[in-house]
Amino acid sequence: MVISGEGGIPPKVSIVTIVYNNVTGLERTIQSVLQQKKRYSNIEFVIVDGGSTDGTVDLIEQYSSEVSSWISERDNGISDAFNKGILNATGEVLFFLNSGDTFIDDIVLYNVAQEWARNPVDILFYKVHVEGQKFIPANSYKDNENDIWKMSDVPHQGAFVSNTVFNKIGLFNLNYGIRMDLEFFARCRKKNCSHRYIPEVIVSYETGGKSMLKSNRKQFWKEGMSVKYLYSIPFTVKDVIKMVIYR
Repeated sequence: MVISGEGGIPPKVSIVTIVYNNVTGLERTIQSVLQQKKRYSNIEFVIVDGGSTDGTVDLIEQYSSEVSSWISERDNGISDAFNKGILNATGEVLFFLNSGDTFIDDIVLYNVAQEWARNPVDILFYKVHVEGQKFIPANSYKDNENDIWKMSDVPHQGAFVSNTVFNKIGLFNLNYGIRMDLEFFARCRKKNCSHRYIPEVIVSYETGGKSMLKSNRKQFWKEGMSVKYLYSIPFTVKDVIKMVIYR
């Protein structure tokens, strides 16, 4: 089921950036987005702040002329913040770039927009560099799109999503505090959303967020197993090992 519109015209891209007490990381992200605007101007920039107290709001106000819209208020976690961004976005394509994350170079969005115009899909996704030799999707997939899609292992920091997808399948699930992206893309797979994978790195991911904290690893695994069970995603050897660790 293809639920995207017809191609031909490069789309308006809404970048949704969520942040909470990460003023330094947010400034890097803002600067990265501004570099993209020099090559591709049809960009909407939406910032959702969770009520930061570290100067983040002052920074956003400093760049207010470059930000399409922003809000700062308490939220109910990452999923809720993502959903606020979606509801405030008006572009044909949405992209989630968290505070601290940056584009790999200044022509990423120009290239993505041209690719989308040539052949639009519901979800167009790329690779994300985490650190060292670690990437998402993992190198173990050998860039096999079918395997990646079957496992719903799509990085939200590398995925461009048609706005029509949210109308068809809904927003991010508030029941997931960490693995909301895994559940979202599993839902997309279940609904037969069209997709295409281009194995090129487009974003550098800032480590240290909620999903990376050691204190959250058990929740990360438990939510992942819940999604896999719910959407019939195959378990891996790593899942079994973690079952022993976290049971």
